[in-house]
Amino acid sequence: KEWNGFKMRQIGCCLISFQANGGDGSGDTTDEEIEYRDRIVDFEIGFQHAVVCSPKQCYVYDLYHLNNPITVDLKFIVSFVAMSATNFALVTRTQGVLIYSYDGRNLSLIDVNCTLSSGGFSRNHISMSNDYVAFVDPQDKTIVQILEARTGKKANDLQSAIHHDANIDLVSLSKSRSNQTQTKILIIDEKKDLFLCSICPETGHRECELQKIGSHVYSAAWNEEYDQVAAISDCRILIWYQTNSLHDDLFSMASESIDCPGIGKNPRIANFAKAAITVESNDGNKTTTVISPVFETIHEYLLSNKWEKALHLCRFAENPKVWAMLTVLAIQNMNVEVAEAGLKACRLVDKLFHLQYIKSLKNEKEKRAELRKFCKIT
Repeated sequence: KEWNGFKMRQIGCCLISFQANGGDGSGDTTDEEIEYRDRIVDFEIGFQHAVVCSPKQCYVYDLYHLNNPITVDLKFIVSFVAMSATNFALVTRTQGVLIYSYDGRNLSLIDVNCTLSSGGFSRNHISMSNDYVAFVDPQDKTIVQILEARTGKKANDLQSAIHHDANIDLVSLSKSRSNQTQTKILIIDEKKDLFLCSICPETGHRECELQKIGSHVYSAAWNEEYDQVAAISDCRILIWYQTNSLHDDLFSMASESIDCPGIGKNPRIANFAKAAITVESNDGNKTTTVISPVFETIHEYLLSNKWEKALHLCRFAENPKVWAMLTVLAIQNMNVEVAEAGLKACRLVDKLFHLQYIKSLKNEKEKRAELRKFCKIT
């Protein structure tokens, strides 16, 4: 398993190999082997941390300081580990899902009402963001339950379940670093259709129903830092560079399809980090597709509130996909000037005239309301 230049590999029942390929910024490659007293049940790596579980203990590592792990004593058998940027989950066979912070504190217990050893739950059936945990209901696989990670309870300002018309094979929550974006959820159902919608804590419900964005999709994943989605469909990698607006024109303009005939049988997206999409086939072979770094750079500029630099980069790149992405993000952040420039570049005249009308409104509250309607944030 890999993350940002770090690799973890189990080389024995009680032995893990850590490898850092310049992950510490030095450019050097370092190797370290760690042996455990008991056999390794599961391990995961991501978000600057690694989690290793044995039957009796859980070890939490800072990837930059492997010599000082935090140890958590376990009174249950762990089935597998799930991670987010701030928390991780231990999915157990009999005790449900236990949420921990990376300093080893137990935050909550989620009872999923199933016995995991019976095959009622899998890695694809649970996902974490910093604030929420989503999982497929073991009693009815057409329902996704959504709970607060820190309490394990239903949030008062959040619809706690998503109902679908088919069994759900995969559920995944977005992990964006931006505080301006809503948590979003994607699902793949048994028909291999891909759906997307947002969770809206401001209004107490989802602003839209699940919207289908792809067919014949066998795997999908969020970018680890930005609200971007990659999916595999018929030997192609599909990429949506923004998921804040499902306008047919802007949504399709900010998407891309890349032919990948050599990705093997039953491929899945193992990782989507920064500009690299790693696909793993059934036989363990991995291929990496690198997209333009411009999209990542734009996001980094916006996270630092450097709108002028993002605008200059768009003009230099002259890429309609980049313009479409920046336009949606500008509308979402109420940056009318950048949104206006983006709509001009995308040649969306009707939306440009509408935005100019909104810009002319004197009442700031009315302007924001109209701008939100215009954007139709999903």
